[in-house]
Amino acid sequence: MKKNLLTGLMILFSFSAAAQTTAPSEAGQFGIAAGIALRCRAGKALYKYEEIISRYFANTAPNATVEKNMLTEYARAKAGSFMIDGRRNTTCAEDLRNFENMPLMKFELYSDGSLKTTDGKWLFPRGQKKLSPDAVRVY
Repeated sequence: MKKNLLTGLMILFSFSAAAQTTAPSEAGQFGIAAGIALRCRAGKALYKYEEIISRYFANTAPNATVEKNMLTEYARAKAGSFMIDGRRNTTCAEDLRNFENMPLMKFELYSDGSLKTTDGKWLFPRGQKKLSPDAVRVY
């Protein structure tokens, strides 16, 4: 699943080789996508993305320290890509269309913080083994 998400991000958003000296981590790639979406005024789609991505980090990180590091890296990559404009090979309209069609945007977020991926896999918050009985779908 992570491989599909990462591949999708790399395909959806093309950057010049000069913009990247090393390949960004998963959190960095998610941040790059968010920065471009922010620059293109994604609004509601970016809000949904950030809710899902914050739960994704929380549910996949083994502990709070790793989660914090992932969020920090995400924020730095987001800020950095927000400032890149001339290096993009696509228009904002294309970027927003690609952003809204990312596999991550099709994840289902539930009120207890659980995520259901596009392939039906569940990602639960640390310490939780199943969906809470009173959880409702948010997205």
